[in-house]
Amino acid sequence: MHTLTGRNGLFALALFAIVLFCATHPIHVGAAQPQIGAGSCVGEHACEGLTGTVGNNSCNGDFACVNNSGDIGDNSCNRGSCTNNGGTIGNNSCSALGGNCPNNEGVIGNNSCNVIENCTDNRGEIRNDTCNSTFACQRNVGELGDRSCAGFLFACADNEGAIGRLSCGGGRSCADNRGTIGNDSCQSSGQTSSACVDNRGRIGDHSCRGLGTCNGNSGKIGIDSCNRLDPDLLDNATCSINSGSVGNNSCNDLRACYSNSGHIGNRSCNAELACSDNAGTIGNNQCNAFQECIGT
Repeated sequence: MHTLTGRNGLFALALFAIVLFCATHPIHVGAAQPQIGAGSCVGEHACEGLTGTVGNNSCNGDFACVNNSGDIGDNSCNRGSCTNNGGTIGNNSCSALGGNCPNNEGVIGNNSCNVIENCTDNRGEIRNDTCNSTFACQRNVGELGDRSCAGFLFACADNEGAIGRLSCGGGRSCADNRGTIGNDSCQSSGQTSSACVDNRGRIGDHSCRGLGTCNGNSGKIGIDSCNRLDPDLLDNATCSINSGSVGNNSCNDLRACYSNSGHIGNRSCNAELACSDNAGTIGNNQCNAFQECIGT
């Protein structure tokens, strides 16, 4: 009898220990529940299939953030945006007119990808205040700096390269880029005209500013070169189809250094049509007169 009583006491003590452990160490069954901030996921099918996180006042509108498995910040992804997002989206991004950032698998910063159908199928890195123009940065897999890709239509679409800060303004500017573009470069003033389309080369800071500049470049362009900021011209073609090298402070005029395949030094070819079709070597401070050194 005493043995049975002792066994019952041990059983009760063990049961108490198990209950105490479970109270202090909750057992989680299944996957963690998604986190949804205040004022979020309002609308038909909004956040349906959600497994990721959503900040405050985000993912509002029909079908917004359906199947989201990524992280979405505050005030983002409204008006039905960000379906099938698996990446990271910052604050105040991917909203405006809607349809933005579907199928994103990359990183999108703050205040970015706001207009309509921006940053679709993004796999790259988009920083802050970037891609805020119609259809901008679609299918990007490269790196886009702050305050870039603000052209009217398709700026930086299909980009696979690296683009710096304050660059690629103007319709289709830097579309199909596979190269490297520095800061404050490839700016054009037109809504449908462009700069640096289909670039495969390297473009330095403060270069290729003007309609049609540096399109099809596969060479190397230095700093403060290949600029022609003239809003009255539809196509400057300055340094377009360049496959050679252009130094610093060079080729700054209408159609200067067009189709260059040679080497151009610093502070050279700063005149209209200067050094077009050049295939040779031009040194520093040379060919700065109208049509000088064409086809050298």
